Amino acid sequence: MVKNGQTGSPKVRRVAWQPRRSFDQVEMRRLSEMVRLVPEGVPERMEFHIFVLYLTGTRGHEVDFERHACPSGTLVHVRPGQVHRFALEPGVEGFALLVSPTFLLPKRVRANDAWHEGFFDDVGWPPALRIDHDDRDAVRGAMERLEEVIASHDASTLTFSLLRHLLAATLIDIARRARLRRDGPEPRSADADRLRAFRAAIERSFRVTRNVDEYARALQCSARTLDRAARAGLGISAKAAIDARVVLEAKRMLVHEATSVAAIGEALGFSEATNFVKFFRARTGESPGGFRARYQPAGNRGVAR
Repeated sequence: MVKNGQTGSPKVRRVAWQPRRSFDQVEMRRLSEMVRLVPEGVPERMEFHIFVLYLTGTRGHEVDFERHACPSGTLVHVRPGQVHRFALEPGVEGFALLVSPTFLLPKRVRANDAWHEGFFDDVGWPPALRIDHDDRDAVRGAMERLEEVIASHDASTLTFSLLRHLLAATLIDIARRARLRRDGPEPRSADADRLRAFRAAIERSFRVTRNVDEYARALQCSARTLDRAARAGLGISAKAAIDARVVLEAKRMLVHEATSVAAIGEALGFSEATNFVKFFRARTGESPGGFRARYQPAGNRGVAR
């Protein structure tokens, strides 16, 4: 079970992990059940992983403000901290796999093992993945097997371990079948390790600094080396990667939090509201207030501008 607590706009919900049973780390729901539970079009900020396999099509699924078409065979992944919203409708069918944020990925990277905390970034896992028709029965069978084990969970160590291994095997197999691999550095190369460290540093510090030189010093490399790793692994410059994270957080806060544009800019490290507005407009083509007004339905804009 998940717990929904409204904050900010009444049309946005923060969704925290709260298991049906105290020992549960994974849950499986059918989309036909969730149609009755999830109000259509309500944005939610997730605090856990959710994988949604659409067996029948739907009008779309939005993840961090990007809308993805979801015909039959689409797998959508929402990571902790992301804002998403369903467009579920009667007749939709599929699986929603919910995974506790602490259960999914081990932090330790072992030699010749792709399964670690950087797995989704290393393989270039997209928010919406199309599964080939020939592979759908296998993926559906894996989901059904997970559903069976979850339903029969007896809180034993063996069942706990079985679920963890089944989950890992299912996701690795999907990546293998979809031939996912980012056209960047190899997973164990120096640039790949530097890119992982850079991503982690951005998560820690994007509210404090947007200066590439400061990130490079923290990672004990030159700005040029850091930029090369970013371009090889992400396809964009190091500066663009930092700015993209700031813009994403700004969008999340504008939609999710009932606070002023000036306060959001201050929380993201801008000394003046006008600087934040210029930064946001230059990278998105619209003002923060315009984005907020466009995203939130009329009648639910009771937030400071």
